[in-house]
Amino acid sequence: MVDQLANIGGDGGPEEARPVTLFKSKQAGGGEVDFTSLGAKPVPSATPTRTDVASAAADTAILAANANRLPGSTIANDSTSVLYLLLGAGTASATNFTVAIDGKTSVPGVYFLPDGWTGAVRGFWPVANGSARVTELSA
Repeated sequence: MVDQLANIGGDGGPEEARPVTLFKSKQAGGGEVDFTSLGAKPVPSATPTRTDVASAAADTAILAANANRLPGSTIANDSTSVLYLLLGAGTASATNFTVAIDGKTSVPGVYFLPDGWTGAVRGFWPVANGSARVTELSA
């Protein structure tokens, strides 16, 4: 994907500059879909929010649901214990989870939330030490 600013009008004057997104996708059968014509474009994050969630050997809220969440939000496991994350409703545990992030050895393991996920995220550590380092991007 390439983002550029285009000068509309071509006479060198102070025309309105507007973003032009070149974003195409190959389809099965060889055709292409030009998402620019559909109005698709990346949404810049205006608000990164950093929080630390203390680990607990119990179901723990990591992120509340947020309809304004953007792609690129991350959760880093800064604990020596495995962090079991559960996307959506329910109780996070070692047997009820979406993804497990290994415990920290030298650098924390990082999980990027799926693009479009705006629901709640819950977590569970079998041994409580350290924390989850969360960066949520929102509009």
